[in-house]
Amino acid sequence: MEKVEELEPFDYGLPLEELRERFEKLYSGLIYDYLENEKHLSNQALANDVNPLDSNWILAGPAYTLKMETSYDL
Repeated sequence: MEKVEELEPFDYGLPLEELRERFEKLYSGLIYDYLENEKHLSNQALANDVNPLDSNWILAGPAYTLKMETSYDL
């Protein structure tokens, strides 16, 4: 598989690859609990039916929030 060039739009204080390696070791429930209990951010979990395209892959990396709205004024 060809590696796609990655953009680092934010300064995370660590190289993105090192940050990714750290997050891959964490239990996802820990991240959810931290966001819910420490940061008071509810509903931050992905649906459990979100899976990688290939069963050998692991989902990890930056996530981006999107807000969708319905507009009938086209």
